Amino acid sequence: MSEVLYRVDRHDADGDIEVYGDPSAGWYEWRVVVRGEVIEDSGRCGRYGTQYGSPALALRDALNNDEDEIIVPATYRADADAQRQHEAQVWNLSGALGDLAGALERAAATATHHLQGVEGDAEVEAYYRERIASFNKLESILRQTMDWLDGMPPIPGPDSLSDEFKCEVATWNYKGNLRGGIHVIKDVSGAIHPMVADYGDFERMYSGGLYDTWAEAYAAIGAALDEQAGKA
Repeated sequence: MSEVLYRVDRHDADGDIEVYGDPSAGWYEWRVVVRGEVIEDSGRCGRYGTQYGSPALALRDALNNDEDEIIVPATYRADADAQRQHEAQVWNLSGALGDLAGALERAAATATHHLQGVEGDAEVEAYYRERIASFNKLESILRQTMDWLDGMPPIPGPDSLSDEFKCEVATWNYKGNLRGGIHVIKDVSGAIHPMVADYGDFERMYSGGLYDTWAEAYAAIGAALDEQAGKA
């Protein structure tokens, strides 16, 4: 008999996403319900529907289908706010991962409940224990990824850089030899330094800050170039 296993709010629209199915028969589908009306249903796909073998997989596809911009396309505009878009992308990804982690947590709880009802049947017990372990492992990976995303530092912006660093980056770029003036090094502590030489005194260097990753260090150079482009 069909039943609703999961019901979650849609991220940026009215209505709910429901995962329904028959656990005893091993099939599941998803649908989008808005004010009592089903506006999309994987069960209407083809003659027999999609027939997922796992409610978590059905929920995953429902979320991906409903969230057209979980991955926000990068399209440059004159008024683009890279920092805001970066934070929004992290928030979107973290939210999607949280939904999947929650689905896995509930699936593990359901499997644990079923396990308690099959004591004495070694084969069935082994099946449920393996499934529970898989759900728990995947949930743990997703939540660790969420923690990593939540802890990502903001990308460097022009306001976080010294005027000397920005000025010299702009000068070297204007002279057509940016690579000749830029130095990005990693010190013994593991910190990464983007630096630029003084165009009139190559022995003098200006720092763009200290960063944990190469991506952040090179982003500091990019931020200086962006400011130059904005003033051009």
